[in-house]
Amino acid sequence: MSLWQYVKKSDGIGFFILAAGKCERFGAPKFLFPFGGTPLLLRLFRECLLINPEHTYIITGAYHKFVASKVERRRLLYNPHYNEGMASSFRLIASKATELKLKAVVVLLSDQPMVDRRMLNKLLQCFEEGYEIASFEKEDEPCPPSIFGSTYYKLLAKLKGDIGAKRIIKEAKGKKMVKVKKSLLEDFDTVWDYLRLASKYLPERRGDP
Repeated sequence: MSLWQYVKKSDGIGFFILAAGKCERFGAPKFLFPFGGTPLLLRLFRECLLINPEHTYIITGAYHKFVASKVERRRLLYNPHYNEGMASSFRLIASKATELKLKAVVVLLSDQPMVDRRMLNKLLQCFEEGYEIASFEKEDEPCPPSIFGSTYYKLLAKLKGDIGAKRIIKEAKGKKMVKVKKSLLEDFDTVWDYLRLASKYLPERRGDP
């Protein structure tokens, strides 16, 4: 698929990368550690920019200053309530998406090194097919990245605590669950997890996920 086709498909769809957490188990901003020679957050950011150069954002929090030193500030959405947990970032996304009148949002974690635009394009295809909500599936459970149509913004805006949107996805009717190799959805919380993933990371992965 050509770059233009990716961009055309994403018209009116925003991409939001969650990077507001304190990374307590890791002890440092894990999303700024390198994968394939590039800080992971920047790699994910660039993958999203290739699909939608207009509406790609990073949700920041505990490490806002570190991220701001590497990414232009207009691309950053600071979450002042990051201590509450992931729900506060979803509320911020819902607010921004409503303000911009986006027809859908794709939400990504900042610690999934194998996610790329081919996977994101699968979510766009689901939305094009009429699914207002779609996510990847890992061990029979919803797993980011996920796409939410505008009809779900109000539910995202009501999330509270240190939870994501898994419950919303599981309870949604007519959702689309996308199956891929489990390894493509891996994330990491500790330094040992990072070292394990980094040791097998291939910047130019071949084959369709």
